[in-house]
Amino acid sequence: MKQYFLFLAILIICQGCNTHGSQKQTAQIFQPDIISVKDQHDDYISLNPDETFLTLTRFTDDYRNGTIYISQKLNGEWQEATVAPFSGNYNDSRSYISPDGKRIYYASNRPTKIRPNKKDLDIWYVELQNNEWSNPIHTGNIINSEVNETHPSISENGNLYFARWGRGTNNIYISKLENGVYQKPIIQPAISTNYSESHPFIDPKEQYILYGSARDSDGLDGEVYISVQKDGQWCKPEKLDIINSNLYDYSAKINYNRNKIYFSRTDFNKNGEPADIYRLDVNWDQVLQSYLENATFNDN
Repeated sequence: MKQYFLFLAILIICQGCNTHGSQKQTAQIFQPDIISVKDQHDDYISLNPDETFLTLTRFTDDYRNGTIYISQKLNGEWQEATVAPFSGNYNDSRSYISPDGKRIYYASNRPTKIRPNKKDLDIWYVELQNNEWSNPIHTGNIINSEVNETHPSISENGNLYFARWGRGTNNIYISKLENGVYQKPIIQPAISTNYSESHPFIDPKEQYILYGSARDSDGLDGEVYISVQKDGQWCKPEKLDIINSNLYDYSAKINYNRNKIYFSRTDFNKNGEPADIYRLDVNWDQVLQSYLENATFNDN
């Protein structure tokens, strides 16, 4: 009888765990009505290393125009998000704070001198100078094309990961920084499929990458995937099921202390497609170690 109850207790515990050994917990909406506002489309959160400053995107109901918002933590409390000083005049979205906290990369249809009437998205950035953000700087025509470049994420060594879409399947690209010059972007081969891949988050040390992919027939059930580097090779991606739900989950990021996951979730079946930003407390090193131990490689 004691053995039966012991088995039952273990079974109950395991039912609350995923296959990578992390306790399944419920994610909570992050800072309701301050950062993530009810009935708004709020997503693409990014935080600086000490989590005292953040950016996010707030879209209109038709999801066609975005504006970047910022917030600071003062006396331990997050302040209501306000429009970033470099945003508000164009379609700006999907911002990302660099690992040193000194740059914000983002996507925008802001015109350039060469293409004053452009409508597609390019990747821009602003720099922190004397505690103020600079005017937007274009990342150049090596990275950008005549289709959409978006969802930027950057590693500590300056390598730029982003999504390109508008011509065939959406894919994630990497432009390596060599001797201070960005190289021609190439598709990240380990995670490239016939499905759509986007929303990359590269670990600052490039130990792993998180990204989103929708593989149902309607493209309405987005899930977050992870691919890890092992022995210098990217491994076959797996679902990050500690956050995936029956809705559209995307834009997952790990904080610098590696104890929180921030991500976005929306329901494309709702009018206006409202989205919220979520936070989940997690022992990320434990989760990552499990993925590393179980990593498998693509045949190629």
